[in-house]
Amino acid sequence: MSAFLSSTYSLAALLGDLGGSYALNIRNIFLNGYMENDFVDTLNQCENTEQSWVVFLRFIKQLGFNSAFYGLSFPSHKDNLPGIYLSNYNDDFLTEYDRLSGAFDDFNDTALQWCFDHDVPLEWSSDTHLALQTPQSASVDYLANDFGMTYGVSIPIRSRSHLYIAGAGVCAEGVNKKTYDNEIAINIPTLVRLTNLYHAYLNNTEHRSLFMPNVRTSMNRVTELELETIKLLAAGLTIKEIADKRLFKSIESVNLYIRAAKKKLQVKTSAQLVARAMVLGII
Repeated sequence: MSAFLSSTYSLAALLGDLGGSYALNIRNIFLNGYMENDFVDTLNQCENTEQSWVVFLRFIKQLGFNSAFYGLSFPSHKDNLPGIYLSNYNDDFLTEYDRLSGAFDDFNDTALQWCFDHDVPLEWSSDTHLALQTPQSASVDYLANDFGMTYGVSIPIRSRSHLYIAGAGVCAEGVNKKTYDNEIAINIPTLVRLTNLYHAYLNNTEHRSLFMPNVRTSMNRVTELELETIKLLAAGLTIKEIADKRLFKSIESVNLYIRAAKKKLQVKTSAQLVARAMVLGII
């Protein structure tokens, strides 16, 4: 573990940069049990981010959570630093989620938006979550329920300098309320600690360069039109706006560019496509 903790940005320093309720004391983390120590030791043996993501998923499964996404963005940084998006959510769920996000101009995912607006975790299907539900966000909640993703936690992460906004959505798929309340929810404090440790690991400068190296071989095959489409998606334009006002192509053509770029960059959704392009430095 010493190699990881003695790197340019030590784990203690990274965790110390977390603001709000995430200003975790490194001493308290390591006194809290074997799992956190074992987690960091195992991360330190990973050779790339794909391996570290598998490790994260394996450890949260021990807590009763079997699927997750992790996202990080730098919304206003002058150097336009890249974002990161990792997920093992069900492919069919992601496809339908992407369809919903493109179908409504006022699309709203309450659980995701929570990570941008708040500093404390949000339990899905809690009274707080349900009170925030809108007609626009209800479609996402119904979709999640259809895939057995009713119970989980949104975990916001902040830096004190507000350099980045990050968050994780961790799900206990396929469990009923009684099982979640009695056996899984009690593990949320440990889950939050593991998520913050994983965030610190990913954002260590030594590990950021390892993100998805196998995809770099295919990024040169992205065409100019596909690249321009990704840039316009990143700028917040809808597919119709891209087709009618920018590329002057049919909507079918724009969707074709997006599908081709997703395949080349090995992602499932448009959000992942933009994040992956940013990570690779092509937009």
